[in-house]
Amino acid sequence: MVTRKMNIRVKFSVFLSVCLLQFLACSIPRDVSDTVETSLAVTRTVQVGQAPVSNTPLGEAPAQNLPTPTITLTPIFTSTPTLGIPMVIVSVDTNCRTGPGQVYDWVGDLLVGETSEVVGRLADNSYWHIRNLDRPGELCYLWGRYATVSGDSNRLPVRTPPPPPTPTLIPTPAVDFSLTYDQRIFCSGDWALFFTVENTGGVILESIEFEIVDQGTNYTTSFATSQFMSSANCTPGALENLSPGDTGYFGRGPWNLPSGLTITTATLCTEDFPPPLGICVTRQITFTP
Repeated sequence: MVTRKMNIRVKFSVFLSVCLLQFLACSIPRDVSDTVETSLAVTRTVQVGQAPVSNTPLGEAPAQNLPTPTITLTPIFTSTPTLGIPMVIVSVDTNCRTGPGQVYDWVGDLLVGETSEVVGRLADNSYWHIRNLDRPGELCYLWGRYATVSGDSNRLPVRTPPPPPTPTLIPTPAVDFSLTYDQRIFCSGDWALFFTVENTGGVILESIEFEIVDQGTNYTTSFATSQFMSSANCTPGALENLSPGDTGYFGRGPWNLPSGLTITTATLCTEDFPPPLGICVTRQITFTP
């Protein structure tokens, strides 16, 4: 009876042990067992003399102790923007000439609202060498006072001005006249002397200044005017000037002196009296009234 109870107790103890082992087996995580198995597998591999398994991912070389690379900075070049072809406009209509100055011939002009290409300049930028819009294919010099240039004018070639043209000498027309004594006339109770002048030059004569001197008494009379007489008499008309080839008169009185040697000096000028009188020519005659 006692033996039977003991057998029952032993069986019950074995049963509890089996249940406890199953319970522990179910409680251990799967990854832990995998880890244990992996560790054992690695251990077994090392023990048999094989190379350890590498943890390096496929397709990649294992890390090495490489020298630190030196960073070299590459300079970045910034391109300079192109300013374009230099062009010029003006604020006032401006002449264009064969050279920089009024001594050169006029060959065109640049008007307000027009634009022309600039191809050169003087060193001080006082004149611009441009394309002549009035004569296609030709160049001319434009005064820079009223000009405004756009574009890169610093790269324009500096021009050497051409030699100025040789001035054409235009002969100055001669200024000349002839002087003759005409007559002595009794006018309104007094005697008066009259003279004839003829324009023998190529310029219009505008004024006359004369002096009459009596050699016996030194009596002198003089007069200046911007008109000539149209006739040698007591009531002459007036001439504003003497054109080349014209004839006019002048006179003076009273002249009640005894007839004697008399000197008359006349000066005719190309401008009106009073001065400036332009170009003047003087003639003198000696006569006896």
